[in-house]
Amino acid sequence: MVFLPRKAKSLDLNKIHSYLSIKYGISLEKGKYYNSDGKIIWDPEKHKEFKHKPTGLGRDDGNELYQKQSSNQADLFLTIGKNTIERTNVENQAIFDNNQFVIWSDDNKELALKNDGQFDVLQKNWEINFIGNKVSKTDYTLRVLKETMNPGSLPIAYWMFLKKPDGSTQKIQGAEVEKYIIFNKVDFLNEFDNGDTAHFTFAISPLKDRKIGGVGQNQNSGTELLANNNELSLNLTKINLYPNPVKKGQTFTVTFPPMEDLVISIYDGTGRLLKMENIDRKSNHYMNTLDVQSAYIINLTQNKKIIKTFKLIVD
Repeated sequence: MVFLPRKAKSLDLNKIHSYLSIKYGISLEKGKYYNSDGKIIWDPEKHKEFKHKPTGLGRDDGNELYQKQSSNQADLFLTIGKNTIERTNVENQAIFDNNQFVIWSDDNKELALKNDGQFDVLQKNWEINFIGNKVSKTDYTLRVLKETMNPGSLPIAYWMFLKKPDGSTQKIQGAEVEKYIIFNKVDFLNEFDNGDTAHFTFAISPLKDRKIGGVGQNQNSGTELLANNNELSLNLTKINLYPNPVKKGQTFTVTFPPMEDLVISIYDGTGRLLKMENIDRKSNHYMNTLDVQSAYIINLTQNKKIIKTFKLIVD
């Protein structure tokens, strides 16, 4: 409940509605968004092709707003968080400065896949806007519902298509984590990109599609990245995880050939990053323990590309 010490004026109501909309993920479909200073931060008329279901993050000390992750209550398909997505907004330790905002909206097309050659691509597209002085445009986590992308739980690869201001499209691979698909460490715009706006959508492809560097299942319940243009010569069958399942508190081991630039990351069932370790190039194994019964995702990346993914069960 919001209290005012006087009769509310039109601008007061606009500021209150904007605050409530960003905090609770309930869109102002036709209204402008204002900060606590009364300045317009998002105007649907300036985003006519993407004016539907605006949803946002940001910080506004004037009305005690500090939103670091959010989804739209009218469509829970997509959640975006700064750095990571935690169980609650309060648990997210990301930082925004005052009057920094991130607002995304969509084109109101269907959440349906349409074949486009090598990929099945969602018809719906999103626009994301970065508002404020030096607002961070890098290191975001996106989470989408697996049921929408893959209702039959088929063995497929998941992609985010990020469309940059220069017209180029970056393909980012996602990881399946229980009922979600997670895209970690997404840089919407970098120092070489102009502007404060990017567009994106999501797609799927068959696992064993060598033309696109797809993903294929091996016999060890992992997921291996198939080489594109022979850029990956590593024999991925030599990467293994045991035991799996493992008891809570019991040591599990990942074995692999020695290699350069190997990073091992562990995520919980919500896609939250728990541990990340750079592996010495001479090492051939990694050991760790997990103390909570759950399902976890273990990613092995080399040169920032996922080369293998394991789903580890801790019971």
